[in-house]
Amino acid sequence: MLTRTADNLLLFSSPWLILFFALLEACAREPLCLNMPPMPECQLCKREVRRTTRHHLIPRSRHKSKKKKEDLDRLELHRVIDICLPCHRNIHAVLTERELEQTYNTVEKLIAYPQVARFLEWVRKQPDTPIRIRSSKAKRERKIRGK
Repeated sequence: MLTRTADNLLLFSSPWLILFFALLEACAREPLCLNMPPMPECQLCKREVRRTTRHHLIPRSRHKSKKKKEDLDRLELHRVIDICLPCHRNIHAVLTERELEQTYNTVEKLIAYPQVARFLEWVRKQPDTPIRIRSSKAKRERKIRGK
């Protein structure tokens, strides 16, 4: 009869340990060995993040007014980009819905906006962790004047 000693436990678990370490070595050589999808990339800051959100280049709340003013097809109205949550929050913190609709409705124009560009320069250096975003005072003033 076998007694429970450290040697016996090692003998019983060694096939599993061998398999475990073989799997670890394989994953070190080939990172996608477990068929894990690659991490998505933010289309603004170009960071690899765990999760992206969809940003409508023309805000959904403005679709009716945009459709009345111009003859835009559904595809143009529903153009979206996949961006990380901090970038998404920053866009909505510094730009009004009307500004997004009328002026900043492409990725290039968004990146060119000074406050977004400054934020992107900073966020590129940050790890993929929660980041607090505050609404800008300038946006609130523009929103009040715009109404």
